[in-house]
Amino acid sequence: MVLHMLYGMEQLPECAALLTSADTVIVMEPATITIDSNTLSSLPCPAFALDTAALTTPDDENLPRIDVAKWVELTSRYSHSMTWR
Repeated sequence: MVLHMLYGMEQLPECAALLTSADTVIVMEPATITIDSNTLSSLPCPAFALDTAALTTPDDENLPRIDVAKWVELTSRYSHSMTWR
């Protein structure tokens, strides 16, 4: 069980290669990243976008939004996390 925090889509292939169904991916800066929702929806685990006050992209039904409180909850639920920059 690993929480993957993705800061850029260029790292997605490497990240995806390590994912299991027990993992979770959070796109940390969705307003600055071109999100390929088809790619993210094909991952073997849940994927979310962190919703911040600066978020200007429209909601995408393939990439649910979470708030900071949910992010903190996820970080406490997962014993391991990995940051992808």
